[in-house]
Amino acid sequence: KSTWQQIFIEFVEHSKEEGGEFVLPPDFELLPSRGMKIPTNRRKFNALEVWKQYAETRPYVSSTPGEECGAYLVKNRDTLMENTMATLKLSTDEVDTGLRELVTVLNDMSAHTKKEFESIVTSKLSGNARDIASLVESQLRTPRDMGALPAATLRTVVSYAPKPRIANT
Repeated sequence: KSTWQQIFIEFVEHSKEEGGEFVLPPDFELLPSRGMKIPTNRRKFNALEVWKQYAETRPYVSSTPGEECGAYLVKNRDTLMENTMATLKLSTDEVDTGLRELVTVLNDMSAHTKKEFESIVTSKLSGNARDIASLVESQLRTPRDMGALPAATLRTVVSYAPKPRIANT
């Protein structure tokens, strides 16, 4: 591998050979040409592995992004309940039950395959839980409220769930 200093020196020496004109050597490419194939053997991004490495050094963080999202909902339940009751016109019990369902599903997320999780979301979340998930997701601000990976778990739940019954305002 070359350093930038070596590349610059080679560039200047090649330019001197060309009579002082700044011309790139024929084998020199800063960017791949359009005809070149992009390597496909690159390492794939695994969110759970990234989160695991992140959480290893932070004892205050949950062990999975889904659990971290659930922890955010539990920590902020009073504010979420007030906002949800006002926006969706639900009772305290309905909001509490919906938040509990949502937290349970988020905590179990990493234990299932994508297809199994989608099935769980579509079959086990009540209409109130889907409405609450959709409302929270629409008002969530990343990274102010929650990190990107935990927020992505909530977005996954919202994308898998049938559309909410009540339009968000």
